[in-house]
Amino acid sequence: MDASRRLCNEFGNTNPLSARAMVFKTVRSLAISNLDYYQNNDTSYKERLYSAFSLMHDHLEKIEPAIDVLLSISSKYDFDAKTPGNGYRSIAQAIDSCVLHLLRVSRSVFLNKESFLFRVGHNCREVEAYTSMLGTMRAFVNQVYEFEETCEPGNLFAAKDKTPWHIVRKIDTFDLTSFYGRGIGFQFCESMVKPLQLVSIAMASFSDGFYKHANDSSTQRAATSFLNSAKYFMNPELKAIQIVNVTRNASIQFCKEFWSIPEADIMHQLPILMSAPAVVSRLFAIGPEPLQLPRRDGHGTVIISPPSAHADPADPGAVNVRLISHVPREGQFDAEFPGLAEGAKSQYTMSERSPFLVVHCHGGGFVAHTSKSHEMYLRTWAKKLQAPILSIDYSLAPKFPFPRALEECFYAYCWALKHCKLLGSTGQRVCLVGDSAGGNLIIATTMYAISRGVRLPDGLLPIYSGLIVEYSPSPSRLMALMDPLLPLGVVARCLAAYAGVTPNEKHELSSESTHGIERSSSVSNLREDLYSFIGSIGRWSLLTGKSPPSKVTHSRSSLDFKEYMRRNESSGSIGESGDEDTLFEVENTRRRCHTINNLTSSTDAADYVSSISDEALEADGTNENELGQEARKSAAQHRRRASSGARFSLNNLYEWEEDESSEAEDEGHQIKFLPSESSKASTAENFKQLGSETDLPESKDLPKGNSDRKMPNGNLALQIPPIDETEMHVPYAQQRHLAQSPVESPLEQFIEIKVERNPYMSPLFAEDSMLAAMPKTIVLACHMDPLLDDSVMFARRLRDVGVDVELRLLDKLPHGFLNFTVYSRDATHGADRCMEALRELLDISSVAP
Repeated sequence: MDASRRLCNEFGNTNPLSARAMVFKTVRSLAISNLDYYQNNDTSYKERLYSAFSLMHDHLEKIEPAIDVLLSISSKYDFDAKTPGNGYRSIAQAIDSCVLHLLRVSRSVFLNKESFLFRVGHNCREVEAYTSMLGTMRAFVNQVYEFEETCEPGNLFAAKDKTPWHIVRKIDTFDLTSFYGRGIGFQFCESMVKPLQLVSIAMASFSDGFYKHANDSSTQRAATSFLNSAKYFMNPELKAIQIVNVTRNASIQFCKEFWSIPEADIMHQLPILMSAPAVVSRLFAIGPEPLQLPRRDGHGTVIISPPSAHADPADPGAVNVRLISHVPREGQFDAEFPGLAEGAKSQYTMSERSPFLVVHCHGGGFVAHTSKSHEMYLRTWAKKLQAPILSIDYSLAPKFPFPRALEECFYAYCWALKHCKLLGSTGQRVCLVGDSAGGNLIIATTMYAISRGVRLPDGLLPIYSGLIVEYSPSPSRLMALMDPLLPLGVVARCLAAYAGVTPNEKHELSSESTHGIERSSSVSNLREDLYSFIGSIGRWSLLTGKSPPSKVTHSRSSLDFKEYMRRNESSGSIGESGDEDTLFEVENTRRRCHTINNLTSSTDAADYVSSISDEALEADGTNENELGQEARKSAAQHRRRASSGARFSLNNLYEWEEDESSEAEDEGHQIKFLPSESSKASTAENFKQLGSETDLPESKDLPKGNSDRKMPNGNLALQIPPIDETEMHVPYAQQRHLAQSPVESPLEQFIEIKVERNPYMSPLFAEDSMLAAMPKTIVLACHMDPLLDDSVMFARRLRDVGVDVELRLLDKLPHGFLNFTVYSRDATHGADRCMEALRELLDISSVAP
């Protein structure tokens, strides 16, 4: 269900525009009510909550009319009136989802703020997080307006000589950590949130093992990843910073290895345990001998050569494929079957050959995955379609760039046509299906078949496919900045790897890139990771009321605390004893990481809020009209002060100084915070970037309530280990592992790369005459997928040249949802939608059994 429908369901209104207006009005009313409460409330979170609700109100007023503009633009790019969907609509839906979360958290604060059990710290971080998201999207929308001016009429992609890189560069400077913290996956369905949280924790912890033990065994790397997962589970803000750093700066090798986790041996048992049974799941090699096939027009034959690109001419190599069949069928155990063991046939009673055959190409960004990691849903399809499925394990980039994978897919398709009886099919109806990169390959394979004159498939099903292999921005592709599974840096690197071009970037493991710092030993690294793990558990004990350790051991991974505070982007009130924020901030000083920016803290769950009761609002005087002009005037008067408040100034840096009066037995430091001079000029500039049009006061007007607050001596949670003076002069960048080292933006690395617009690499650039010969096609995509515009434009091009094509869009599912069918009921429903599309293409109902 998309955000507009959720808005309608929320308020019982069939008009999404009026429902949206009601939601915005309600959230503004709640923000004003909470502002009025915290203006005169004397709590430790007063300034943070006051600032957050003030900014929230300001963002809501400015972004609501922007949604109407987006929707008016979007109508020009829909596939048809019955299938509304494109990147402009997706941005509007993401804003709607964020506002619904703000409605939930604002309501929670309003109803429970005076309750004894009210978790003020947790709710404060949620309010700050979603306010930060909304502010970033507000600035994002302002840039998207300009993007349309660079596009030709009806085209979601900019003309080749008018690509607005200045807009993309500006968007790339936005603070994105709020999208990867506790609220990760806020734009997706509820059942996908927990899986996405686990994936994000895995990515952050895997990066630690990948870089710390780059030259060590996989066991050491796995141990490091496991030990570091605790700190990222306990501290989502730290996880967000790590993910942003990794996705911006990591190499293609990191992407390959992380995405190959589902290929681990233990993961190979999941299809057997948790999916439909398949009597046949057999990996075998075909070729490399030439194939002779009849021409499509019936005149003569055509010779199909084995794949030869990027291979030794003397040994071009075979193509690996996997046959999946729910029941054993005639031909699948014949002696002619490649690599079949003798006597295997006697174990089974054979069913007759199916009239259907499905040829599948897996996704993985052209650089990762095999048929095995996609076997979960393929087994279900094989059972329900009663058709054998041949999945192609094509060679992966960057070792085998274009056109190697395409040659292998075309060769395997031709082999399947020639040997369909060995696969348990008569070949009466043959369809191609592929997800993500696989969707690109099946379309290009069909184009190869058109040009070579061989039989075409009876139907195509590309699923959330990328059809332009270059970083050509579009409204939906810009949403990669907030996508947890397909972030911008990863997209750019995968596309460049398949195209066979390499950006001029440093290799993470080279001696030059270490800045002269020697890598520590494996034992030292594991010791640090163990300390970090124990620290995370200790912090959890403090939060749950269990006895903490009496002393914290100082490890080599401790961050220079002075450098830490100089980079702290939020001042914080950390003087309250036992406060959750204090525990999080102090624990983070023992890690190689960026400072946690409290502007980007976010929430765990992504449930949209239950309906708001007007009676409940009126009972406490929170109706916007009843608040009166005085309350709104008060909010406006204090908005500038709150905007420049300590917690919401992105560069409001703080210095620290040691208090030498701390007791010797504590072996710690007392800290007090002083506003730095550097914060004065940077605060206003950063809020302009967030889209605020409010003039900000000078830093002298900042709240001073926390400027000289000291940590109470003797508080175990606040005992900071002494700083090693030898580390005080080491540059901050050298104290982080290399994934966090400041390198050139991924956009800057790929903007200057010239990728050939080859239609077999980028099918969206194919000539009309080629596209006009395509078979019936169902293009399936997701509203919130960064590659949505690729699918929309391809479907429109096929329609314009007379091809029987249909565009089907799924709500609230992410790119790659087929790999989450075991963990998400909505992903399972999406996989069923794909299967139904295959059923239509195979025309199962009209084929006699």
